[in-house]
Amino acid sequence: MKKIFLLLLLAISLSSCEDVKDILRISDADNVAGLKQALTIGATNASQILGAENGYLLSDVRINLPEGAETALNALKSVQTLSNTIGNIPGLGAMLATYIPTISADFDDVLLKTINRAAENAAGQDETVNIFKSAITNMTISDATDILFSQGNNFAATQYLESRTFPGLQALFRPIIDVSLETVTISFGSENYTANNAWGVFATQNNRLHNFIQDNQTALNLASLLFPNEVATLRSVRAVSTTLGGHVTERALEGLFTRVGGEEQKIRTNVDARVSPLLERVFGQLDNR
Repeated sequence: MKKIFLLLLLAISLSSCEDVKDILRISDADNVAGLKQALTIGATNASQILGAENGYLLSDVRINLPEGAETALNALKSVQTLSNTIGNIPGLGAMLATYIPTISADFDDVLLKTINRAAENAAGQDETVNIFKSAITNMTISDATDILFSQGNNFAATQYLESRTFPGLQALFRPIIDVSLETVTISFGSENYTANNAWGVFATQNNRLHNFIQDNQTALNLASLLFPNEVATLRSVRAVSTTLGGHVTERALEGLFTRVGGEEQKIRTNVDARVSPLLERVFGQLDNR
């Protein structure tokens, strides 16, 4: 009889434990809310981090020149170095010399600084945070539990957000970037440059030289017989886009998502980063797993 009683007691005890677990189990709706809150906090913090001076410029998400522009800039520097020799090319040198750019040898510093300063200004805008918050709020998360418990992936929610909102965020973020590219200035020598001003100087001079080279291939073929290295350097000049907005918007947004991911990782791995009861309950499920 005692054995039967003990077995019944054990069964009731186990059943009670399951009931407690059911009561304590966090719903998928709460998981969704927790993920969205984590992403919202991440977006706010990312905006503050990247919106500070040097937030982009001196970080791992620095925005570099558009693809091909660095090559073009290096080619321009080489042409400038050879300008005296190029000017001696018979029948072509004097005319070609007028097309050789006059930009400073360290003008790439101006380009990089103005581009990144513009991105920092845009990232720190309240409007940027609101764009992210709206995207997060309106996002449908159909598999919150899978995202939350994604094994070995501390950036799963950020990656989910990025995969579903990036094109829309680009369209909304582009006008903010365009304003920054046109208004944020830095000093260089006696001049003040916005990113668009600086890029315009470089792109205009670069493309002017490139077009001249393309229009005078026959003369350059003859000149290459006497000046093969100099002509090869001239022909390495490539045309670049005259606008920056698309490139800077995409790279700035990528940087923001990188920082949002870093904030998500903190919430997942550091209990002190869970700054609300909801975050404590939802992400506490990850502890000791």
